[in-house]
Amino acid sequence: NITLTAADVGAVPLASIALPNLLLNSDFGVNQRGQTSYSKGRYTADRWYNSSAGTVTIAASTLPNGTAKNMLVISQQASQNTVSQPMENLDSVLGQELTACFWAKAAKAGQMRVGIANDIDTVLNVTTAWKKFTVSLNPTARNSSIWTVDGLFFQSAVSSAALGTLYIAEPQLVYGSFAGVY
Repeated sequence: NITLTAADVGAVPLASIALPNLLLNSDFGVNQRGQTSYSKGRYTADRWYNSSAGTVTIAASTLPNGTAKNMLVISQQASQNTVSQPMENLDSVLGQELTACFWAKAAKAGQMRVGIANDIDTVLNVTTAWKKFTVSLNPTARNSSIWTVDGLFFQSAVSSAALGTLYIAEPQLVYGSFAGVY
């Protein structure tokens, strides 16, 4: 049993309690297709879509804190490789303050992007060591005509300086600025 005091509840935005993570299958544990590796233009672990990466692999996590069971391994195909979780309820988050939180590392240091529906994105510096990222996102419009990026996306290699392979673990997307428990 967990007992919460008024001080505990007051420190957490109500929306974070009601909808703690807007992403489904954020631990990549549901994999009805039964494969460990997926090619471009296909769904991978349930709800995650490989838009343009060479391959996306579901692998045992190597996070040093040991909290994640699985991770996505996004292998380079071109200069930009995108994996996303399309959101059927995207219109309900437009105009809302959101926070994305996740762990990432790459085979080579470089830049990656995280964003929602191509409306807003943030460029991040990724190294060869695991790092936790927390990003504020405030999407205002559905600019994408491509369903597969109408949601949260991760994209490797913003420029021609390719990351090689990008590793993502424990992604979450929440209302407000509360980054969650990861």
